[in-house]
Amino acid sequence: MLHSDVKINGTVFQMNKKPGISKEHLPSHVDLFIMEQELFTKKDKLLLAVSGGVDSIAMFHLLRLKGYDISVAHCNFSLRNRQSDKDEKFVKELCELYAVPFFSKRFDTRGFSEDQGISLQMAARDLRYEWFHQLLESHHLDYICTAHHQNDSVESALLNLSRETGLNGLTGIKASAGKIRRPLMFATKDQLVSYVKLHGFKFRKDKSNDDIKYRRNLVRNKIIPLFEKINPSFVLSVVASIGHFNEAQKVLEQFYLASKKKVVSLNKDEMHVDLSALEKLSAPSLFLHHLLSETGILSSSKHVEELLSSQPGKFVETSSFTILRDRGKLVISPNIKEKASESFITENEHQIEEPVRLTLAHSKQKPGKLKSNEILVSSHELVYPLQVRSWKKGDYFIPFGMKGKKKISDLLIDMKVQRNHKKNTYLLVNGDGRVIWVIGLRADDRFKIKDSNEPAIIVKLLSPD
Repeated sequence: MLHSDVKINGTVFQMNKKPGISKEHLPSHVDLFIMEQELFTKKDKLLLAVSGGVDSIAMFHLLRLKGYDISVAHCNFSLRNRQSDKDEKFVKELCELYAVPFFSKRFDTRGFSEDQGISLQMAARDLRYEWFHQLLESHHLDYICTAHHQNDSVESALLNLSRETGLNGLTGIKASAGKIRRPLMFATKDQLVSYVKLHGFKFRKDKSNDDIKYRRNLVRNKIIPLFEKINPSFVLSVVASIGHFNEAQKVLEQFYLASKKKVVSLNKDEMHVDLSALEKLSAPSLFLHHLLSETGILSSSKHVEELLSSQPGKFVETSSFTILRDRGKLVISPNIKEKASESFITENEHQIEEPVRLTLAHSKQKPGKLKSNEILVSSHELVYPLQVRSWKKGDYFIPFGMKGKKKISDLLIDMKVQRNHKKNTYLLVNGDGRVIWVIGLRADDRFKIKDSNEPAIIVKLLSPD
């Protein structure tokens, strides 16, 4: 492969580094790239995301002139006042000129950003892609085409390099993802600009792209130009490296899948990481990083790695998971959503649904034949209303078969109840305040049947629907 060539997802392209490009350069390469990457065919109906900027205008004309079946979607995010409206008018008139179906929608992007607590950029992204997919379905279209190019891929890689994304973050923007297709990923920004100017195609300039308060603009307008002073072909060099990173990612994936069978086991909804097996791997930190990335808790990877050298019982908690350092393993478990804190049961009630599902019924059953989710209690000891509530510090009971008191907290430790399950451990409490049952775990000895002829109540814990 020549120094000036670029390999993108297995396809080699001879890229002209000079600003000017011939009339047929991009059209011939776009066809080749679409074919090699199997993005779509001329039988497919394409929805082009056209803002009016130079990139999307290049895509519009390239695919139009190549005879693809195109429609256009334009988002008016209402962020630039009259300029946003002028963008919409420009794209609409462009589509009318070439008889291309046109769709537009105005969004309250600021309002959505505030409601969701996300940035304007994230709000705009979420709004447009949701609408694009709606258009695909309602108008029986096949793919969404965006005008991402090599510079966008380089910018993403540099942004990810500033965060803890690992190798996967350096693999750039893919040419296809789900219903999204990116037919310009073979080209640089300069080549697209040269193509549009060479043919005299009009486009709109978005001045907000120059505002370096946005991180991507800072990378695009300040950081990359500095690198280009060192290496004028910086973008192409990084694109070539991205190709190598993609190959390395495949090797890593093979290593990860082979190692996962030895290191990770599943126990219901929990993931157990065998620390002894982890230490034997050639790259334990890399494996753990990949596992956390797959699980969606990569942002806490530094704290999780600290657990490897900590004492059992230490844990890291994220919004979705708890990672516990146990004896010889890490236990990764999803955080259980806390339920209603309490409920009362009157003498005439036979079932409750919250915070846990319990049934109560008169019974002549003998205690020895009970299942693990059942207890048999003496009717004589019950004082209504009974209460079902979360356990709290200081709660105690007398475990069935014993005479002395035991704290609920000590029982949970003895039974090795994981921290996230402790939060949803409930008690069945008598009307006089005595604990009848640590639900699902242990009954209280004071409520046992002393005489086979005395009236009894059987309480069952049911599985949630």
